[in-house]
Amino acid sequence: EVDSILIHSASCIELFPNQVLPHYFNGLGHLQKEEYREAIKSLEMAKELSYGMPELEVQVMANLGDAYYQVGNLQKSWLAYDHSLRMNPSNDYVLNNYAYFLSLEGVDMEKAEEMSKRTVDRNPKSPVYLDTYGWVLFKSAKYSEAVIYLQKAVDFDPNKSAEIMEHLGDAQFMNGQKNEALGS
Repeated sequence: EVDSILIHSASCIELFPNQVLPHYFNGLGHLQKEEYREAIKSLEMAKELSYGMPELEVQVMANLGDAYYQVGNLQKSWLAYDHSLRMNPSNDYVLNNYAYFLSLEGVDMEKAEEMSKRTVDRNPKSPVYLDTYGWVLFKSAKYSEAVIYLQKAVDFDPNKSAEIMEHLGDAQFMNGQKNEALGS
């Protein structure tokens, strides 16, 4: 109930402007509603107020990375993700999103591949992480490897996500498997 979170967090912010959690939840609500600029405002305040609370700061920075990416501020997005990973280098959510967004931009592909591989090693049956790793490999022109991981993503995805299927088809096509690609 995202609208309820936004209403209640805004009320809490009015009453307790120096408390971190209302700002954090307000930012999450706006992020869920794809209101990225509003999310950034609240999450930036939460960042300031989360000093001394490392677990919360990790999450705030992860969400700031997502929000800044969505508004096209790549530098702030990368800085937020890097900050979050310095505090928790094993955060699979951050590793996955950071790797995926780097691959979409076609930058720092070695870093993207390394981060994504770590998530797959820890979560070998996750269709989301397998898809990201396969996509990073695809964007690195490692088509045969990409097909392997994207096929695993499809196999482990009970919903047969259209995006994962499209990624697999793209990798199969570039790998010379045109018939299989048309079937994906």
